[in-house]
Amino acid sequence: MRRRSDEYYLMHKNIPVGMFSLDDTGHLRNIRKNGNAAEHFPLGGQMNDMKFHDWWNDRAIPKTRHGAETALQRLGYATTGLAMIDNLALSLSDCYWIKPRGEEIRWEDVNLYANDFVDSFGELTIDPDSQIDIRNMTGFSCATTQGELQKKWCIDDDGKRFFIKGNYGESFQQSLNEVFATDLHEKQKYALYTPYVLTKLSLTNGTESLGCMCCDFCSEHVEAISAWEVLQTGKVKKNESLFYPLKDACIRMGMEEVNGRKPAA
Repeated sequence: MRRRSDEYYLMHKNIPVGMFSLDDTGHLRNIRKNGNAAEHFPLGGQMNDMKFHDWWNDRAIPKTRHGAETALQRLGYATTGLAMIDNLALSLSDCYWIKPRGEEIRWEDVNLYANDFVDSFGELTIDPDSQIDIRNMTGFSCATTQGELQKKWCIDDDGKRFFIKGNYGESFQQSLNEVFATDLHEKQKYALYTPYVLTKLSLTNGTESLGCMCCDFCSEHVEAISAWEVLQTGKVKKNESLFYPLKDACIRMGMEEVNGRKPAA
């Protein structure tokens, strides 16, 4: 477990886009944005400090994830937010991270796209009986993955990052749904999707389970921006459908509407 700092820079690769302090529970204090790097500030937090708080809180693994409580106890964390801080808020979906003030570290030293890591938190949510030697752990883990299903990141022999997802209960329905959707997109000749395949999970207790996996579609040059983040750039009226505010935000950011049939490339 890392020694926590009083203040952190929010970094986009090696560009400092802001600074904030954190209390003992991981809540943000005294947010200051770098006006010279405004275009690099997270899209979902640009509107105001409240939106930025939401973006930060949404970055942490949800405490409702199946197996999260056991994983936190095994790794010695009180909250998923503190686990995220100790792992510098690194992600395999974008290039944001936090740099403790006073530490001379660079993006190249820590990013998960180029440096080895072990997703200990994800491993423990999928296989609670795994033996994780937290005394000899090196590097950082991905403590920012969204969603309530058990998930973990891995690295294959060729250095590719891939993602394994578990299921609710024992029906394997969630994994089967991902593979069914992959097959459906393929048959429709739709190109813009992430293909999943089924994978067997061998657990420490001797049992086997079924999950699904996909390769990371992000990189140091491609970042994921969710529809939720796009919606945070404007106001949504109470009881209003989210479709029109989302469409307006996308058009405002440069996308074109082509007769309502398909988005611009």
